[in-house]
Amino acid sequence: MVDHPGRSLLMIAFGTRGDVDPTLELAAGVRHRGVAVRLAVPSDFVGAVEARGLASVDLGVSTTEMLGSDVGRRWVEGSHRSPRVALALLRSMFNEFGPRVAEATLAEHRPDEAVASNVLTFGIGAALAEARQVPHLQLLLAPITPTSLAEASAAPFHTGTKALDLAVGRLGLRAVHWAGAEPVNSLRSSLALPRWRTRHHVARWMETPVVYGFSRHVVPVDPEWPDSTVVTGYWWGDERTPSTPPAVLGDFLSSAPRPVYVGFGSMLGGLDAEAAVQVACEAIVRAGVHGVVARPGDARVTPDGRVCLVGDVDHAWLFPRMSAVVHHGGAGTTAQAIRAGVPSTAVPRLGDQPYWGRRLAELGVGMPPLPPGKLDAASLAEVIVGMLDESMSNRASRLASLVRGEDGVGRATDAVVDLLRQGRC
Repeated sequence: MVDHPGRSLLMIAFGTRGDVDPTLELAAGVRHRGVAVRLAVPSDFVGAVEARGLASVDLGVSTTEMLGSDVGRRWVEGSHRSPRVALALLRSMFNEFGPRVAEATLAEHRPDEAVASNVLTFGIGAALAEARQVPHLQLLLAPITPTSLAEASAAPFHTGTKALDLAVGRLGLRAVHWAGAEPVNSLRSSLALPRWRTRHHVARWMETPVVYGFSRHVVPVDPEWPDSTVVTGYWWGDERTPSTPPAVLGDFLSSAPRPVYVGFGSMLGGLDAEAAVQVACEAIVRAGVHGVVARPGDARVTPDGRVCLVGDVDHAWLFPRMSAVVHHGGAGTTAQAIRAGVPSTAVPRLGDQPYWGRRLAELGVGMPPLPPGKLDAASLAEVIVGMLDESMSNRASRLASLVRGEDGVGRATDAVVDLLRQGRC
């Protein structure tokens, strides 16, 4: 069905692949409903957007550049120390790269376009919407709406007292403003808007509609959230034939028992890539299993035949072929592990990663998160063995059946189109 809501939409997906891929699926769904959509992404994802036949906007910075910069490395390496340190490092990174994102968005935004922002671009989207009097909504992949439900909050701690936990949630919103205040207020100045103080950010955030791209079977919905906060299910596309996996990997999977996957994403922090690979390989041997370990470079099998080292492989294709998954706890990777119906455990560093690691354990589909500072072959082997428990595998399979039954893209598309039509955002 094609609708005609009479509105064009600029969707901003500033982040890593785990942020871009789900938003790309949603953008395709919204376009199918008759909305003229453009998707603003980091430079290294422009090609992926255009390959889907969608109009792209280059945000003027790549994730490779950000994470490889001095400030980016400090953010990744230091964020696990404490929430306060993580916030200060995020502010430094946003001060360096945020102005470029704001300038690119301002230059490309069309005066009649509604704006859909994500967590790090909320202030940018709000400024454009205020100056040009267009609708604004949020597309988020982790729960940050204030709540007294610990299971539904990515906040780093909870008190068990409703009023205090709601205050902690609002404190998180204040922290987001503090981290990005300088680039946002510079943009507001260029648009002849008054500077934002923390209270302005929190007040606007609380009145801006939110569409969440995760499952209510994973994150419970707080009944006290407003109607304009919608939990839709994960934003997965149709099952498409993935790019052909490396022949070495295909041969390995055909001969090895269902292996375990270990990958730490793009954020290794203080552990360099080769050290991480060594830890993973030794842990797999200790656990007495075969494994697939992610690392840059061409695919190859280790001399003992126990491990296949691979580069970038489609998780939607790979994870269902595994018996268990160890990952960094990013929202996108966590979602793919849940979809695959196999146990998974996180080695989280920053952002929402600790939350997703905690939820996997609370749902009984993963081991407790393994802190980066405690990552060694012995502890990782213990995690792997724990995930091979039959009851955990059964729980992971049942959870997968529930989340696969949701039409996340369809529900999110309905929510976005309705918000645009009704002018509620």
